[in-house]
This record gives sequence, structure tokens and C-alpha cells, in this order.
Amino acid sequence: TAMGTRTGPTYANLFMGWLEVEKLLGLWQGTTPHRWRRYIDDILFFWRSSEEELLKFLEHLNAQHPFIKFTITYNTTTKSVPFLDTQVSINESGFIETDLYKKSSAKVQYLLPQSCHPSHICRNIPYSLGYRLLRICSKEETFKQRLQELKEDLISRSYHIKVIQEAFDRLKEVSRTDALKKVISEQKSSREVLSITYHPNLPPISQLVKMHHAVMPQEPCLQRSFPKPSMVGYKRAQNLSNLLVR
Repeated sequence: TAMGTRTGPTYANLFMGWLEVEKLLGLWQGTTPHRWRRYIDDILFFWRSSEEELLKFLEHLNAQHPFIKFTITYNTTTKSVPFLDTQVSINESGFIETDLYKKSSAKVQYLLPQSCHPSHICRNIPYSLGYRLLRICSKEETFKQRLQELKEDLISRSYHIKVIQEAFDRLKEVSRTDALKKVISEQKSSREVLSITYHPNLPPISQLVKMHHAVMPQEPCLQRSFPKPSMVGYKRAQNLSNLLVR
């Protein structure tokens, strides 16, 4: 399928699911990988045999299809592997620990507060990034260390220290157990959406909508059409790319 089509990921996952069951794992005669898990094109599994057999298993994987090839990353000294944005390791007691993983080429490119975005977006970014760390880091001391690194990165992107500290204070009220719970999306709201192109000089639209919605009960037709204040949604205005590139 063409890149970017909606059916592309589904088609690829269906094929990889078949390939894993029939070829990659189905034809392998050696030690079976433990907890084989794949997300799109990243695979995580635990190996309970020698490194020599692991390399043979890699050769087996790369011999099953002419175009699908695998590479492997691991560290036998630290007993750790990177998986997506997580560093997964096994401690001395045999338990699994997780930490934040960043590539050596990673750069700090968080949205600048002075960018043309609604102010609440930049206010929420420190909390969202800290919440992500809370979910990833399994040890409290590691979490605090990563949080301090995040603070320095945000300051380098001109985030105000007060905004960062308020976000981190909110994180103290959230336990890691609650953070790891599966998020169940709420049902679609029945409120109408007022879509507006964002501009930094706009007045507080949400406050104005709520204030003037109080007038609607005086008109039965309006009250039936808009029982609740409309939700305000901002659209991005045209940027230089849209104006200069067809």
C-alpha cells in the first residue's frame, strides 16, 4: 500500500502477525523468546539462553523474508534493551526496571511559549511531559532525576520557572499506580463546537460564550438548540509553509 493511506498500518500488522506465527517463531527450533511483543516495527522480548544462540535466532529472522530484515540492540553487561522511549533492564534481584530512553542524537525541541498557540497549550506541556516520566520511570529516585533534567530542558526553551514548578507540584498528587491505569476515553460530548482560527489578539472566547449563554433560556428555541455552552476549538492559521509551498 502507499505510504500514508489509512489501511497501510492495518495491512502491515496483519502481514507481520502472519509472518511471526508461521515463519519467525513457527519455524524456529531453538530456545523460544519469552514475552514476544511488537509495536508496529519495534519488538521486545526476553532471552533465556546464550548470546551465541541469540545471534543464530537473528540469522533465522533475517532468512525468512527477502525484504523484511531485523537488527538487534542489547547490553549484556547492564542487562538492558531500549524499547521505544523506555530503557528496560533487569536488576540484581531479577526484577524488571524501566527508565527513560533518549537517542544520542535527540534534541530539545519543545514548543516555545512565544509560539502562536493558545496559552493553555504551553502551560500543559510541562505537566504532560512530567506525567510521561511518572509512567516510564519505575524507581522514584530515577523519576526525580529525570524530572530535574526535564526542568533544565524546559528552562532552555524559555519556559517560566513558575509554570514548571506548578506543573511538578500537581504531579506530586498523582501516584504511579493511578498514572499507569488504562485511560478510558469519555463518550462524545453533545455540546456544539465553535471552531475559530486562532490569533493571539483574540479576546477570551470561552469566557464570552459562557457569559452570553446565560441569555439563551429567555428564548425557548435557542435553549433547545444550545442546552449547554459551545466548546471552543481553535484552528491553526496559515503559516509561511502554507503560503510559500504549494
